[in-house]
Amino acid sequence: MTVIGKQALEFLQGRESLENFLRRGKVDYIVTMNSFNYRRIYADTALVNLYAHDLSHPVGSVFRENGMTYSKVATNPDFADPARYQIHTVGPMNHDRQLRLFGSGTHRTGTHIPWNSIYRVSFNETESL
Repeated sequence: MTVIGKQALEFLQGRESLENFLRRGKVDYIVTMNSFNYRRIYADTALVNLYAHDLSHPVGSVFRENGMTYSKVATNPDFADPARYQIHTVGPMNHDRQLRLFGSGTHRTGTHIPWNSIYRVSFNETESL
């Protein structure tokens, strides 16, 4: 399923858990992005926790929450390599006061990196958290 805003509305408005949304929508992957930190609609959702994990964990790492497992399968080199991004401090935001933006030397300097990482979603049917 391709998720475009409208399908996630129940979850984003707090009327459905992320876990239920992922099951209902048969979502296999989540792409993280800076907006999980700065857009208020994501505040107090599990996507903020996934974003926080993304900031400090390499490809191959696993994040578990609420009976779900998120496996980091790919990262945008512009997001992962400190030589390719710059830190922009603002705030307050959902997680912290910093965003990774395109670094110097390109026509995109200082703009948002369009995607950060890709996580594979799996359901822990027998695990209780």
